[in-house]
Amino acid sequence: MKRDMNLIRHLLAYVEEQPAGSIVQQVTVPDGTDGPTVGEHIDLMIERRLIEGDVVDVNAPAFVIQRLTWEGHDFLQAVQNDTVWQKILGKAKDLGGSMTLEIAKELGKKYLMEIAGV
Repeated sequence: MKRDMNLIRHLLAYVEEQPAGSIVQQVTVPDGTDGPTVGEHIDLMIERRLIEGDVVDVNAPAFVIQRLTWEGHDFLQAVQNDTVWQKILGKAKDLGGSMTLEIAKELGKKYLMEIAGV
């Protein structure tokens, strides 16, 4: 399985939209995304400490997400703007199509600062 940064961004935004204190056990995902892929990405997000939660069964997927972490909020804020995200994806394409979380976050912060005129 390849890591899908679009899916990670989508899942983080979905969790952020939920009311405070709620527990997420289902998510809406882009068409064509299968359950095991969602489960694996949620597991990666927990591993990277973007969210707090637990994956009971990756294939089902069966999971519980309690909340975004500080790091999850920081990453999402850096990449949430659609214009910024498209620039990040363009840069990733220039680099061969893949990008680490740290690079995406730093590019997002850079592009946001450019938009803000800082």
